[in-house]
Amino acid sequence: MPVMNGYEFLYAFNQIPSFRSIPIIITTSSSAADDEIKCLENGASDFVSKPYNPDVILRRVGSMIRLRESSMVIDRVERDTVTGFYSKDFFFINTEIVLESTNAEFDIFCCEIMSLKMLQDRHNSAKTEQLLIGIAQALEEIFGTESVYGRLSDNTFSVLTLHKSKEVYECFAENLRGAVKKLPIPDAVPVSCNLSRADFSHPALAETIVQIADKYSIPHEMLHLEVTESAYTDNMQAFLDTVQKLHQAGFCIELDDFGAGYSSLTVLSELDIDILKLDMYFARNMGAPKQDLILKHIFSIAQNLNMEIVAEGVETKEQSDSFRSMGCTYIQGYYYSKPLPKTQFEEYLNK
Repeated sequence: MPVMNGYEFLYAFNQIPSFRSIPIIITTSSSAADDEIKCLENGASDFVSKPYNPDVILRRVGSMIRLRESSMVIDRVERDTVTGFYSKDFFFINTEIVLESTNAEFDIFCCEIMSLKMLQDRHNSAKTEQLLIGIAQALEEIFGTESVYGRLSDNTFSVLTLHKSKEVYECFAENLRGAVKKLPIPDAVPVSCNLSRADFSHPALAETIVQIADKYSIPHEMLHLEVTESAYTDNMQAFLDTVQKLHQAGFCIELDDFGAGYSSLTVLSELDIDILKLDMYFARNMGAPKQDLILKHIFSIAQNLNMEIVAEGVETKEQSDSFRSMGCTYIQGYYYSKPLPKTQFEEYLNK
């Protein structure tokens, strides 16, 4: 070879990661054992010396192809076919290898795609695969080539990376959120369902709701269940037990009409509540000094209890702006839309 000898070529060829999996058969006039050993040490897959036997060469090439095909099958098990990340088992295997090879401190960063099953049911596989690939690419851009990546389940990604400060991870999370927002994510909208006082007389209410949701593949977190304090006062213990079961099953619990009637702060301490729905009375009387002070303290309590707030009955921009300035999470009312039939609601969502 005019530029480099065969050994130099083998070494340079195997320095390129994408070339390493390509088998190389060396054909040479030399039959020296040292030459064969040196070729194999530098990355050759096989060594054939003159005089060549065509039948032998064909069979060696055939054997090489079969080995390559077997390697590809193993690699498909090792790697997720959509994202190219390690499968669960191989992620942990490679994590152990990395941890055993150094004394450096590492962290594992995990992220989960909520409601992926529902997205898969509602949309074709190409759309969900596009989403998964986009998230995988975003993770690689954020954490770099030195990290180990895994897809532990359909909706869970994991990254082994060198230890970083909390502030750095917050920055990573913010960057990931920004990257995900740019992806073509199919719409998934949670639905709220009112549970009446009569519903709580059903002894197996929680089990029934779980069975129905699972039968129709509805992710529990996408079904919000609205309860009222009036049901709490009818049969306190039965009500508490049922709400606790539903909350533990992953359903979002909303306390409806809070602030109306005989609202009690005791309910907030005893119930597993995710969202407070303010009675529309607060929107209608917004601006009154005493009420604004009460609202301020309600928002403070909700924040400290990790609850979100929905303001109901909002009909004007001023009301909406006031609630937003207080940190209100969600706002509903005629200012945004009147109640709509199913088809019109779907059209509204697609605007």
